[in-house]
Amino acid sequence: MRRRPASVRLSYWFPARFRPIKIIVAANAGGKLRGTTLAELLVAVVLLGAAASVLLRSATTAQDRATYSKHRAIISSALRDLISTAHSYAYSGYLSSGSKVSTLVVQGIENPVTITGTATLISGYTSLYLITATATWDEISPYGDRHETMTFSTYVRVPDG
Repeated sequence: MRRRPASVRLSYWFPARFRPIKIIVAANAGGKLRGTTLAELLVAVVLLGAAASVLLRSATTAQDRATYSKHRAIISSALRDLISTAHSYAYSGYLSSGSKVSTLVVQGIENPVTITGTATLISGYTSLYLITATATWDEISPYGDRHETMTFSTYVRVPDG
C-alpha cells in the first residue's frame, strides 16, 4: 500500500488577469487536516493585547514628556527675553538696580507662571550689574504635581559715557 504525502497541495485558479494562487493545507500522517485551535488563537490575542498596551503606555509617556518640554521651552524663552531686555537697557544706559515681577499664562499649566527679574549693582563696581531672571510655577501631570523653578543669571556692564 502506498503512503500518503505529509502535505496535500490544492490549487485554485482565478480568472486570467490574476495569477494562480496555490494554497497549502497540511495533513498529518493519518490523513486528517490540521488547523489552529481556539486556545492557540486566544494565546495569540492575549500576546498581541499585551504588546499593544506596552506601546500605548510608551506613547502616552512620550506625549506627556513632550508637553512638559514644550512648557519649559516657552518659560525659558520668556526668561531669555527678560535678560535680553536688561541687556538693551544697559547698552542704552538706563539700567538701574531693582526688581520686576510679572506673570505669564502658558496653555496647559493651570496657574500663571510668576517671573521675577532682578538687577543688582555689584559692590565695588560702578557699572557692573548681576541680572537674574527666575520663573516659578506648579505643573499638574498624571505622575503627580510638581513645583518647578527655573533661573537664568548673567552679568551686564553699562558702557561708560
